[in-house]
Amino acid sequence: MILVADIGNTNITLGVFNEDIIIHFLSLYSDINRTEDEYGMFIKNLLNENNLAGQIKHAVISSVV
Repeated sequence: MILVADIGNTNITLGVFNEDIIIHFLSLYSDINRTEDEYGMFIKNLLNENNLAGQIKHAVISSVV
């Protein structure tokens, strides 16, 4: 599975794909005051809650920030 992240000025949009099918969609508010570690833990917790964390093999990140 692939984790895809689109990091914008207002929101961070995450999608988990199994080949070309989106399995799960997540959205976070972008906050300049949050650290990388805070975002990492927040995303990790969201993936764990949806039983996806152990299944992610690759990631793609796009950012305008």
